[in-house]
Amino acid sequence: MRGAPYRRLGETSAWGPTRPSLAYNWPMIGAVGASCPICLVRPADTKEDVLPQWARRRMARLGEYVGGQHPSILLRICSNCNGTLSRTFEAPAAPILGPMVSGEDQDLDLNAQLTITRWFVKSLLVHNIKVQGTSPTNRTLLRFLTNDSGLPFPAYLRIGRLAPTSGAGHSEDLRPTGPFLVPFLATVNTTGHLVADLAIGHPMPPFVDSQVGIASLIQVSPPMHPLVAWPPPRPVTISDVNRLRASWVAGCWPPLQGTPAIPPGAVLSQSEFVHPATEEG
Repeated sequence: MRGAPYRRLGETSAWGPTRPSLAYNWPMIGAVGASCPICLVRPADTKEDVLPQWARRRMARLGEYVGGQHPSILLRICSNCNGTLSRTFEAPAAPILGPMVSGEDQDLDLNAQLTITRWFVKSLLVHNIKVQGTSPTNRTLLRFLTNDSGLPFPAYLRIGRLAPTSGAGHSEDLRPTGPFLVPFLATVNTTGHLVADLAIGHPMPPFVDSQVGIASLIQVSPPMHPLVAWPPPRPVTISDVNRLRASWVAGCWPPLQGTPAIPPGAVLSQSEFVHPATEEG
């Protein structure tokens, strides 16, 4: 998934050890003059970054990356699809997620929980279109999501707050012990202070309805409470994030010994999405 190796410059910031910038060598999907990989109709005349400017600006203030620049994951799409994504997902989510990226407290009602879930699902699907090109399933799911005010297919999301300076230790309560079914797509990512453990697809993992008392992660989809307070009582460490990524690959918690290290931003699992709405038409 990643491009050329990178080097750590050893700089520090208020955030803690500064993350290195990551070099991507993915080709730009949708060359100038080509059709948009989302609608397949209009010319791909604009660039969509999976990480929007409102999140990028807040992360720059944290000093999280060397040079203040988070790596871009660019997808060339048409201006119509770009505007639709902005109006449908970015505009509603930015006032909620922006403060969370900066580490500010947020109370999330059911509407806010749905709004941020839809944003994370959209971002995962756009990211996967970037990786796979014009995948019919990803494109169709994105179309159904855009045309629906809710979630037209199963989505599972837990969120936490990243401990700024820690990489040691882990929390055994991040997930109940045992095997679980792997969904269509899954990812575990960090954006500033915000950690997202996301999966979409059917069937969903059997532990979805049993996430009670987890101190490090809050489940917001399917929602369990009409109002949740973020951040959770216990922060998530980088070690936690890496173990969560490995658990999606291994299909069990705790992850199996020897599960390969998974880079940030990777799509951690992918299987056939069993849902009637995925039929093209």
